[in-house]
Amino acid sequence: MYTTNALVNTCVYTYDDKSVLGCISVFMLQGKLKTGRMSITLCGYNPPWEDLSAAQKNSLTHRYQSGCDCKVCVCAGNYSNYYIPVYTSDTCLWTDLGTDNGQNLACIKRQDGSCAWYKGIALPKK
Repeated sequence: MYTTNALVNTCVYTYDDKSVLGCISVFMLQGKLKTGRMSITLCGYNPPWEDLSAAQKNSLTHRYQSGCDCKVCVCAGNYSNYYIPVYTSDTCLWTDLGTDNGQNLACIKRQDGSCAWYKGIALPKK
């Protein structure tokens, strides 16, 4: 999750009827950038801006970009006890959606190329 200069002032067009979204709100949209086109789905993490913690807002411009080569594998719900995702060194498992870890941690690429959850300003070492 990071903001590129090319996308800062980009509009996302939605259905005209305000009742579809409930009201006019500002959201943090997560998506994938492929060949110059942004793709956003309803399955992504797209919370209202006001619901983001101060750490998340700060990380959007300071930390998350250093984790762009990392993958976050969400493992939650009733299936988390039965489904064990394939774990590779470029992946951070997110299994504790009910805690505030998601609001305080970032999946960051370390010096050895592996990815890990990290809390803090400096990049993790290893």
